[in-house]
Amino acid sequence: MVFMIQPVQVSKFWDVIKYTIDKVDKLSTDKRRKSFNKFLCGILSGKTQCFIRINKDRKIISICLTELRANEILNEKELFITHYYSFKSTSQFSMIDDLQVLKDFALRNNCVRISTLTSIDTVFSILTSIGFTEVSRNFSLEVL
Repeated sequence: MVFMIQPVQVSKFWDVIKYTIDKVDKLSTDKRRKSFNKFLCGILSGKTQCFIRINKDRKIISICLTELRANEILNEKELFITHYYSFKSTSQFSMIDDLQVLKDFALRNNCVRISTLTSIDTVFSILTSIGFTEVSRNFSLEVL
């Protein structure tokens, strides 16, 4: 079962949300607090959404953090997956179930697409197998 937590539920799930952000972003200690605060403010204000998948024993299987983003040039909205972390090996089928919940949420919010970034080949393969297409590649060069 997948559900979106409400802002009043954040304290119950905050430790696992922080763990997800930490595992996905792999930030240095000095940047963690700023990142955690950004997501805490986002979830509490409703600008960031947190979807949680639990099993029949009510154990958390995966967490997905999203943001509604607007493209002012095209006048379109999209649901952007900022973080996805699975506490178990993720199959294509469980991601399809998660995606359906995200699609329903995106449609209710007048989004035209769902998008995300990944550097993990396995995730890339799963995403393309469930209908995502590669739009661009992101490169980074550290200058400091």
